[in-house]
Amino acid sequence: MNFEVSYDYSPELIEKSAKEYLVLRAGWPSILSVIFLGIVGVAISFSPSYQWVGGFLVALVLIYTLQSINFVRNAKKLASELPNKAMVVKFNDEGVVFQSESHTSSVKWKRFFQVWITKHAWLFFIYSANNFTMIPSSYVSEELRSFILSKMTKETIKDYQRRKTIQ
Repeated sequence: MNFEVSYDYSPELIEKSAKEYLVLRAGWPSILSVIFLGIVGVAISFSPSYQWVGGFLVALVLIYTLQSINFVRNAKKLASELPNKAMVVKFNDEGVVFQSESHTSSVKWKRFFQVWITKHAWLFFIYSANNFTMIPSSYVSEELRSFILSKMTKETIKDYQRRKTIQ
């Protein structure tokens, strides 16, 4: 079977997907822990003998937050600087081909580390969960969804849109 998806790589889509990626990668318990550390840090910094501990905790929270903001900003900037935002993604029995005006990548199915299905996009991770290529969720038909799921193992699909790992 062959499928083709064409879309524009918009800065808005990138921003939404990057934010989803950061939240899903860290997980809500981690994010709540960072918030808790920030609150504890501020509270401790009012104690004269432990001000340095409070300052350290607040600095950790600020560094984490600024890195996350920078990640989203850089992804959005990269997308907005592309001269031609048109993307074509072709799916077949062998793998997936991602094409733009200046780049073409061909990836065999077995090379995908994971596929995350999120509210705004399908994130295709190659080799690790650190970098991804994506297609908008709205462009994935039920037929294409079934095809992709048939090519991946249940351990490599994370369906965050439906809040579960594929069984």
